Amino acid sequence: MKKGEQLYKKIGEVNEKYVNEAENYARRSAETVKGKNRVSCIESDMKKVEGVVKSHERRRIFFPVVLAACFAVTAISLPVLFLRYSVNIPSSDNPDVTDNDNVSVENNHFLPSSIYELNKQTNEYELVYRSEPTDDEVCDNTETEFKNPDIYSWSVETALLEISDYLRDKNNLETRNDGFEIFRKGGYELYLTTDRDIQEHLDSKYADWYYFPEDLNENGEPVQSAFVVMDYKGHILGVEGKLGTKYENLGFNIAYDGERQPGSAITPVTAYGYAIENNLLTYSSYCDDKFLPSGTYAGLEEWPLNFDGTPSEVHFPLWYFFKQSIRTLPAQIVYNNGSNIIPDVFEFATQKLHLELDSEKDADYGALCIGSTYTGPDIINLANAYMPYGNGGKYYKASIISKCVNSDDEVIIDNENREGEQAVSKETSFIMNRLLTDVITSGTGYTAQLENTLCAGITGTSDDWRDRTFIGMTPDYLSALWVGYDSGENRWAIEGLDSARIWKNVFGDYADEHVTVNSFPECDTVSCEKYCAVTGKRASEGCPEPDNSHILGYFKPDDTYCDGQH
Repeated sequence: MKKGEQLYKKIGEVNEKYVNEAENYARRSAETVKGKNRVSCIESDMKKVEGVVKSHERRRIFFPVVLAACFAVTAISLPVLFLRYSVNIPSSDNPDVTDNDNVSVENNHFLPSSIYELNKQTNEYELVYRSEPTDDEVCDNTETEFKNPDIYSWSVETALLEISDYLRDKNNLETRNDGFEIFRKGGYELYLTTDRDIQEHLDSKYADWYYFPEDLNENGEPVQSAFVVMDYKGHILGVEGKLGTKYENLGFNIAYDGERQPGSAITPVTAYGYAIENNLLTYSSYCDDKFLPSGTYAGLEEWPLNFDGTPSEVHFPLWYFFKQSIRTLPAQIVYNNGSNIIPDVFEFATQKLHLELDSEKDADYGALCIGSTYTGPDIINLANAYMPYGNGGKYYKASIISKCVNSDDEVIIDNENREGEQAVSKETSFIMNRLLTDVITSGTGYTAQLENTLCAGITGTSDDWRDRTFIGMTPDYLSALWVGYDSGENRWAIEGLDSARIWKNVFGDYADEHVTVNSFPECDTVSCEKYCAVTGKRASEGCPEPDNSHILGYFKPDDTYCDGQH
C-alpha cells in the first residue's frame, strides 16, 4: 500500500470500458449516496486501502453503508467478486505448535466482498472480509454468487493471528483461540497495512524453492524460510509465513510464530548496541580477539570459538569484529573485564529494543553473545528490534493492523496515529547504522549490495548450523529473512547457504527498483574523524594511522581524544 497517494485523481488511468461497466453495475446499488459528491466520497474512502477483516455482527449496519460508498468508488474502478463460502480450516500438524495456539475457524463462514480493485497501476485496493450472514439480505445486490478463494493470503492470516493475540491479552484469556472467538463474533473491522505490490512480489518469490537450496534434511524434508518487510514506523508491508504454495489456513506461520536462534544477528541489538549506547566502546575501539577467561562460560575452558576456529589473538578495531561477525568481542563486552553486565545487556535488548527473549534461560552469555537463545525471537520481532537503527533511534511496535474498529464504531487500535518511543539516542542509531552498512560494503553481507540505494544489514548463523538469518535495511524498507529446517538438519546445505544473496534475490532487487528515500537519517552531533591505530580513540597529533584505507571513525560529542601515551 502506497500511503498518501490520492487515487481519485488517477481516474484517467482507468480503461473506459471498465468505467462503463462499473457505472452500470453501481447504478443499481448506490441509492444511499444519491446526491452525495462522489469525488469527496472517493477522497474520504481512499485514505485507507488494503484489507478489512469483518465479523458477522456488524453486517446489518456496516454492509449497506460501505457497499453504497464503495460502489460509488467503482465509477472509477473495476468491480470484482462478491463471494461466499464455508471454510473448514485444518489445524497445523507442526510439532512446535500446541493446540492452544492454533486458531480454529471450523464452521466459521466468511464473505469476502472484494468491493473494488482500482487500476492495478495505481497499486491501491481494498478488500473486505465479513462473516457469513444468517440470511441473504446482504446479497440482494449481487446477481451471481461465487466461491471465495479457499486459502487466505499470508498478510490476512498474520492479521488474524495478531488480532486474536491482542484480544486474548486484552481480555486476560488463556489461549489465542479464545481471542479469535471474540473477534469472530464481535463485529470488528480490521484494516491492514500491507503494500499490494510488495506482497505480490514476495508471494511470487516464495511460491517455490527456486531461490532456495533444494537439499533435504535427514528426515527428507525441504528447507523452509520466512520473510517480513516493514517500514520504519512499524507497518508490515509484506510477509511470508512459509515457503511453497500455501495450501492451508491458519497453519504454522513461521514469520509470526517461528522462534528461531538468530546467531550473530542478535549482537547489534544486545552487546554491540548496549556498548555504543552506554559509551563503553566507540566505532573504532581496539580489542583483542581472544577467549574469555577459562571457566567463564558454563565451565568451558575455551569459549567462544569463531566460525573459522580458534581466536587469532590479534588486535582489531570494533568495526572489523562487527563486519566479519567475529564472536569473541560481544562476549568480552558482556564479560566487561570481569564485572559481568548480563542483566544490563538483557534489559537493554528486551526493554529498550523489545526483543522477545526468555527471562530465565536467555539472560546468559550464549544467548546475548552468539545468539544461542532458548527458543529465539520470530523474524518479525527480530527485525522490529533493528528499527531504531534506521530511523534516528525510534521504536514502533511492528503490526500488520493499521486500524481496528469495534461494533460500536470505536477505534480500539490505531497504528496510524502513534508516537514512537526513543529507544536509543540519535548518535547510537547513526553509528550502529554505519556499522551495519560496513557489513554490506565489505563484510559478511557483501553479496547483498544494491546499485541504486544504500543497504545496511547483518548475517546470522545458529551454533548448530540449523538456522541462517539476514536483516536487510534500506532507507525505505526494513526486512528480515530466515532460512533453515523446521526440524532436523542438513549442515552441509545450511553451511553453504548465502543468506545475504537470497535476501537480495527475494527482496533486495525490488527495494533497489523502488527507491523513494535516498539516505538514512543523518546526525549532526556525530563527527567523522581519524582515529588512533592503537587505542581507537579520536586521533591526536602523533597518533599512528591504521594500516588500511579505513582510517576514519564515528564519534559522539563526549568521546575523548587519545592522550598519545601508546
